[in-house]
This record gives sequence, C-alpha cells and structure tokens, in this order.
Amino acid sequence: LTDFFLRQLSVRSGEPWFAMLTHNRPHPPLIAPHPYNRMHDPKGIPPPIRLANADEEAAVHPFMAASMKRDPIRGMIEEHGCRLDNESAADIAELRSVYYGLASEVDHHVGRVIRFLEESGQLDGTLVVITSDHGEMLGDSRLWQKTSYHDAAFHVPLIIRDPDRVSMHGGEVDDFTESVDLVPTVLDWLSGDIPSAMDGLSLLQHLEGHRPDSIVAELDFGEPDSPTELQRELGLGLREANLTLLRERRFKLVHFNGGLPPLLFDMASTETETRNLARDPAHADELLRMTAKLLDHRMRNADRTLSDMKLTDRGTINHRP
Repeated sequence: LTDFFLRQLSVRSGEPWFAMLTHNRPHPPLIAPHPYNRMHDPKGIPPPIRLANADEEAAVHPFMAASMKRDPIRGMIEEHGCRLDNESAADIAELRSVYYGLASEVDHHVGRVIRFLEESGQLDGTLVVITSDHGEMLGDSRLWQKTSYHDAAFHVPLIIRDPDRVSMHGGEVDDFTESVDLVPTVLDWLSGDIPSAMDGLSLLQHLEGHRPDSIVAELDFGEPDSPTELQRELGLGLREANLTLLRERRFKLVHFNGGLPPLLFDMASTETETRNLARDPAHADELLRMTAKLLDHRMRNADRTLSDMKLTDRGTINHRP
C-alpha cells in the first residue's frame, strides 16, 4: 500500500495534491510479519487494567455483562481464537506484543512517506495529519477490540505537522480533540469555508490557544439486517443500541439509550472506569450537571444544514453553497 502511494506521489510533485493513506494496522487479526512479530518482548509488555475476576467486571453494568458473554478474545486471531484464554497472562502478553509490533510496522511506513516528502522538497508545504479511527481494548476490563465505552477504545493518536506553525513542531498538546475536528482543520488550513452543517472545530485555533474542556463521543452497536449479540442480550432495538459519552478532565458520563442506567466515573481516582458513581447519592449533583451538559451539546449540534440562514429582500443572509 505504501509502495503504491509513493508511486502515485512521485508523478505529482509539481502540482497541488491531497491524499489519504489508510493502513489497516494495528488491527485484528493480530498477526504480524517478520520482524514485527518478535520486535516487542511479551515479558516487557505491561499487563491490562482489570478487576479481580470476570464476575466483578460484569457487575459494573449490564453492557459489561453482555460484552463478557461474547468471550471477545476469540476474535483476535482468525481460526485459532478458541485456543486463547482471557485469563491467561501469557496469551494476553503475546497478543499485546504483536499489537505493538503492528504499530511499529505502521511507524516504519509512515517514516517512508515523511522521508519522501523531505527528499522531494515538499514537506515544508504539506499539512501532515496522522491519526486513527478507534483504539483497542487489548484486554483492559477483559475486553478486546473497540465496542466499548472505555477510554482505551476512544483515545487515539493525533499528530499534526503544520508547516506554517514552525514553533509548534515537536510540541505536545495535552488537551481534548474529536475526530470531527479533522475536516474543519484541513479546510481552515486551505483557507476554505467550513459549512455550518459540519460538526467539529478547526484545530488550528486549538494550537493557538483554544482549549475545549470536554469531548463527546458516540458508539452504535446495532446492525440493521441481523441484531448483534449485544442487542439480543440487552433487548434493544436498532435505534436504541447506542450510547453517548461526555468526557471531562475529571469526570466521565456514559449515557445509554433504551432505558439502561448511566455510568459516572471519576477519572482522577485510582478506580477510574471500574467504580460507577452514578448510583452514589453523594454524586447526584455531578450526574445531573453532566447530563444537562450532554443534552446542551446535543441540542447545540443538531443538524443545521438549512439553518443559520435568513431570506430577506436583499437575498439570503449567511448562505454557504
């Protein structure tokens, strides 16, 4: 894939171009080619974050209980998942080390692209954005893959190299961003209009001092043709099989559809996403505050395709084609 990408770029160095290179790694099935399959020693891999046993994990929430029934580790290696044990430290360390190897493989090929841009004299005129569409549980909370409300499933890398902001090169920004911010960022960098119907904020403003205090993320775990295992276990219809989470620095709210109870976590505590505070009367005000904040966000970001405009005798005000 990278070879093809570089061949395509090699004949476009004299003209403007836009490209999206999508590596399908790191991703299940966790099988890496040499040398990446043995690049990271399983003995040096940190263990997953989990409770003492599966029963405690399942007791956190009905969503967790339903997720645990799927034995999610089985899907990590095609045709051989039945040999894996979600309670085996050796199996878990092996899978996590291979995942790290797949990430190293991506690093290698991204490096090839950066070298090409340097050697062709294009790096200082190219906006480079490196990110991912989702994270990976890797055994945390005894879950694997991405169908989860945990930070591990939503917290993804984001690297932006803006050639116009040299002072930011090599810097680190420890603040919230959302995937919906990426397209507005590219449009802003190109000095293009950002449609009013588009969610997200340009991260060029973010780099210059804009600091959101929270993020919102969503998970849809239903299927229109055949109900998923989670749908069946939880008794949810297609339009109910979803959740929305609001993540602040300290607190995290997970609101479930279909009448399922909410989750509230104190991310600054040592228990992070293992102790649900939504049932604790001492945190009732916090639960109400975050629920109202989530509703405000939902209302503020409703579909505005034909809104924010006004027809007058002077024409349409605030019209964006």
